[in-house]
Amino acid sequence: MSLKAIGKAMAKELMETKEYQLMNKKRRELYAHPKLGTLVKNYEAKQVKIVNMAASPEKKQSLMTSLTKEYQGLLMTREMKEYRNAIDGFQKKTFAVFNELNVEISMIINQ
Repeated sequence: MSLKAIGKAMAKELMETKEYQLMNKKRRELYAHPKLGTLVKNYEAKQVKIVNMAASPEKKQSLMTSLTKEYQGLLMTREMKEYRNAIDGFQKKTFAVFNELNVEISMIINQ
């Protein structure tokens, strides 16, 4: 099985979790919000742009800090906090799945 196939299978499994479903629900609610929707989309687009740019980690961190200051009001809303909490829950689930995969790989290698 190729790494690509393993990745697709893991992504499919993660997308079926309650953590992903909650995160996706909160994102849809936030994007549909009459006042916050556009701000959230702009914030996330800028975040992705920073993450994907060819720059040093220090420069990226500086840009992320500036972005956080720019969107401070948005980040303090109840809706955004709920979304961030849902993202954190999904990330924890993702790390748990990768940890489980690592344990399985280690057991096979160490046989």
